[in-house]
Amino acid sequence: ELRDRDGKPVRMAGTPVRALFEAAGALDPPPMDAPLPPVLAGWLVIRDWDRAEAYHRQHEAELPETLAALRHAVTAYPASPRLASFLVILEVTQRAEGLAAASAARLAPTATTVLELEPRFDPERSGPVPATFVYDYLKLHGRSRKERFPMEGLLWQLMQAGELTHAQVAALVRTAAKTPTDRANATVFTMMIELAELDDAAVVQDPQESERIKAILSKLGQVTASRGPANLKNPDCVDPVDRAAWVPRLDEHKAHQNSLETGPGDARAGLTELVAHFLANC
Repeated sequence: ELRDRDGKPVRMAGTPVRALFEAAGALDPPPMDAPLPPVLAGWLVIRDWDRAEAYHRQHEAELPETLAALRHAVTAYPASPRLASFLVILEVTQRAEGLAAASAARLAPTATTVLELEPRFDPERSGPVPATFVYDYLKLHGRSRKERFPMEGLLWQLMQAGELTHAQVAALVRTAAKTPTDRANATVFTMMIELAELDDAAVVQDPQESERIKAILSKLGQVTASRGPANLKNPDCVDPVDRAAWVPRLDEHKAHQNSLETGPGDARAGLTELVAHFLANC
């Protein structure tokens, strides 16, 4: 399998045939830069997240020293969410003051059905997010939506609690997305992030008049509406499991926004209501 420098597959062959090498030669070369520390390079080439965690444990003392080099690499390759996910792991490890022991209890979701809402995360009671949670989330790559949605409910609450930044969550959901329905759910995450990052002046504008808000909501339309002149079901539509899981999340989020008792808070709640409406019509 031949991948480009962002890790995207570009060509496959059963054996290393001539055409594969010719395709490799046609790829854009990476920009010239200082070489990565060997211990970091050895980690970044691992495709399996179980093996990546094992490598992290083996090199736990050395990898934190490569944080600056990894940040530089992420800046140089902004289109690679996988690279950014390695950075999330190191940043979370740093904040937690180390990688949790392999024998330690793993942070896991409480809500395991779509009728349940994952409780708000309390860092004072639970402590900082362990990097093992990030590994466990990334290991869900390729699993069914039914298996994945509980962890994404927890991921959402970690973001709401400020334990993971918007950029960190965006990188993780994009890295873990494999199928069209995975990517549709990632779109809901990233679209909610974009709405949250609107300043008060922008958020109080009429959603039907604001080009900025319309551009954000149009991304949601791509994964919730019918497609084509025959009004066929959109093949990239959000999975019914995810739609059901998002309803209580958005209801709670809207209630929190309304509790702010400010004009911007009401406007933000209105946008959340719009998102819920779009999801209900997929």
